Amino acid sequence: MVGLRQVERERVGGRRSLSVWPESPEAIHAEYDRRERVYLGLEYTDAERTSLNLFEARDTEDRLIAATRRIMRDIGFTVEVDAAAVATTRCTLRVRSDVSQSPNTLEAYRVIGDGIWRRSRVQEELASWALRGCYLGRWLFEAQRGEDGLGYIVPHDPRSMRVWRDGFGRVTRALSVYTEQPPPPALGSAAVPAGGTTVSREITLTEQRTQVGTAPVTVDPIALGVVPVTVWTYRDVGKELPLWAGHGFEACLASVDSAFTQIQTVGTRQSNPVLVSTGVGLADGADLSAMGRSVAIPTGATLEWLEPELRGIDSLIASANAQSDRLRQTIFEFLFTEAGSGASGLALSHRAAGFVGKIEPIREALYRALALVTSYAVAAELNQTWTEEHDIFTVDGGEALPLDVEAMAALYMTLYGAGHLSHVDTVSSLQALGLVPAGDPVAYVAELDAMKAAEQAREADAMDAESADADEPEAAEDESEPSDPE
Repeated sequence: MVGLRQVERERVGGRRSLSVWPESPEAIHAEYDRRERVYLGLEYTDAERTSLNLFEARDTEDRLIAATRRIMRDIGFTVEVDAAAVATTRCTLRVRSDVSQSPNTLEAYRVIGDGIWRRSRVQEELASWALRGCYLGRWLFEAQRGEDGLGYIVPHDPRSMRVWRDGFGRVTRALSVYTEQPPPPALGSAAVPAGGTTVSREITLTEQRTQVGTAPVTVDPIALGVVPVTVWTYRDVGKELPLWAGHGFEACLASVDSAFTQIQTVGTRQSNPVLVSTGVGLADGADLSAMGRSVAIPTGATLEWLEPELRGIDSLIASANAQSDRLRQTIFEFLFTEAGSGASGLALSHRAAGFVGKIEPIREALYRALALVTSYAVAAELNQTWTEEHDIFTVDGGEALPLDVEAMAALYMTLYGAGHLSHVDTVSSLQALGLVPAGDPVAYVAELDAMKAAEQAREADAMDAESADADEPEAAEDESEPSDPE
């Protein structure tokens, strides 16, 4: 008969437990991989089942027949809500209002920055970058000057790029190692492409050292004067490895997964009873569960199915559900689900304020990293040494929570009518709400002004024409009147 038991294995010496924060590059890389597995909902590893003391079912010969697997999607939901609040559909690149350069210089930089965003597909890829940054805890951006002489923004997974920073947070060295895949074979070719080539790049303040495979190292000078790499950190705690969106409640969810797996395993045993006999000899391989089978039982003998009782399942289910509910009450992101539907209006308001307070620093960190790397790319495209004068950009992502678009549009128009917002600022705000076509707000205002001037000119011409038509009959009447005899 199969036995069910909670497996508590002996801890293996040297195995990393959850209380040890990764510090070495190898351990940090492994933690990034683990976080990705958690978000994707992949199976628990043996080490995770051991360190988290998760449920396993084994038979009398200690063979594994069932193991805890990831069932709850709370972490995946939290990651996706945070990513959606960070990478809104209304992210726009703007020029800061506190810069002092000449208008012509600012306009030239803005046009170049818009081109860099368009070529780098920032708007299209931002949601993917935000999602991976939320479940990894870090994402990097590099400004590059392409072979066409134009600037680009290149994203980097933290597993493929490592950076060193000074006491002010500025990147002073970056090391990138990745595998460059060979081009696909030509159509109709039977050739099988060889394996990828490892490319290593080390970037410092003065030069870039590159090695492709086993080829000699090439050294190229860097004229920017900075390492053109920026880092977006989900939440910095002063460690080499930052926090991620699933930090703090993974162990609780693992316990719930363990309980639900145990419930399912017991339920499976209930539908797969064991045959118990007394005084009956059964041949090996006898399939008594098949349709139409019968057995001759001697007097005094018994033959019956033994089924486990489920009296403790209800309490186990209630305990798992209560634990899950208590966890969700502490997670602001569950404001948007039925977990928050029973709360009062004041409680929901507090949860909304808590979510905004949590996500705003995360959003601002990403927007600042994007704005700074854009200024690096502008300087690279102009082939200039980067200075503070290039740092003119800001990224506006709109509001973290969905807004009442109609009410916000009315507010912007009221402020514009009262003279508290300029025409350009009003158009830019309406663009963020999705009410005005995306593009350059200055050009849009100029187009509106031109259309308005043309309309006014047409109205003036029409009024002049009406006035001329009204004057013609009066002139004809004057000519037909008889002259004065005197």
